[in-house]
Order: sequence, then C-alpha cells, then structure tokens
Amino acid sequence: MIMTEAQQRIINHLLYEANDDKVIKALHGIKDTDIIYIYMFNYNWDNGFDIPNEIINHPYCDLSTALMMFYHADGDAFLEDKRVNEQLKKWFDFIKLLYSLILGCKYKKSDIKFSPPLSRVQIFKLKKILSPNENIFIEEFGNRNLNIIV
Repeated sequence: MIMTEAQQRIINHLLYEANDDKVIKALHGIKDTDIIYIYMFNYNWDNGFDIPNEIINHPYCDLSTALMMFYHADGDAFLEDKRVNEQLKKWFDFIKLLYSLILGCKYKKSDIKFSPPLSRVQIFKLKKILSPNENIFIEEFGNRNLNIIV
C-alpha cells in the first residue's frame, strides 16, 4: 500500500507539527480509516492517552486500528492478567475500555490487515486462557498492510 501525497501530508502534520490540542481538533475532520490507522501505527505512546482515547471513539476507527492500538499499548499484558493495576491507572483504564469496546463489537472489520504481533508460543498460551469471544484478539484478517513507518 502506498499513501497518497495528501494522506502523507496529513499524517506528517499530525505526528510532527501539531500539538495535542490541534491533533484532537484535526481528528474530528478526518474521514479516512487509512489515515487513522497509519497515524496510530506511528503514534508515540510516551505522549499519553489523550489522543488514543479520541481515536477509540472516532467514527472512522475500525477493528484493525483498535486491535493494533490494543497491542501497541501492551494489551497482551492485560489479556494475561486482567486485575486492576493501581500503579498504571491511566494505562489500565485505557486498555480496559478498549478491550470492552472491541468485545462489544463497536468496531467494524475492514480490509486493513491485522495480524496479532505475537509469537506462536504466545498465541498458544493465550488460547488456553481466552474465552471464545476473546479469540478476536488472536485472529488475523484483512489484506491491505498499512504498517507503514512515517
């Protein structure tokens, strides 16, 4: 998949030129699932959860984007141990909400490729502890790879 020049300009602006408030405001006008996915694929999680919280509630956030974000935010640790982590309260609140939204079928599948970033051993271990409805976290789907580093 090759980004258009317009998509690349928007993503570069959001990643490297705009502050969080401007990014959040700009996100409200974006109606392109590809931009949302590529932006979040390149998001620096050290910048906090304000923007990711906006994205998970964005009408153009699809299932591939939600699952990619889940794993980029160390969601696999949550799948292994769902107990409250008071030391990482903001992370826990975010990951639990995203987990619930994914299981609640908030997001539609698209043709954007999602492949869980897990080894075969990790998938094997998770299969033992996940309920059938949680298998969405270890399934692959889609065919357009948008894992593009900007």
